[in-house]
Amino acid sequence: MNTTIWKYVLRPHGSIQMPKGAVVLTAQEQYGEVVIWAWVNPEETEMVERKFLTPGTGHQIEEGALQYISTVQIDGLVFHVFEVLAL
Repeated sequence: MNTTIWKYVLRPHGSIQMPKGAVVLTAQEQYGEVVIWAWVNPEETEMVERKFLTPGTGHQIEEGALQYISTVQIDGLVFHVFEVLAL
C-alpha cells in the first residue's frame, strides 16, 4: 500500500474530506492557522467527511464522543482539537 502524509487546514467547528482510512497524526499552528496532518493512502478513491471541534480553554464542549488530537496555541490563545466521533 502506498501511503503519504497530507496537510489539512482546519476551520473552527469544521469538517474535512479525507480519503477513507486516513489516520490523523497531530494538529499544530502553521502560519496562524490550525493545521492537521494525516497519514493517508493517496490511491484511496472513497472520500469521507471528518468533523472536528476546536474549543478554546474554558469554552463549553458539546456532548458526544470525541477523540482528543492536540492542543494548539495561536497568538496567545489556546485551542484544543478534537475529532467528533458521534454526537
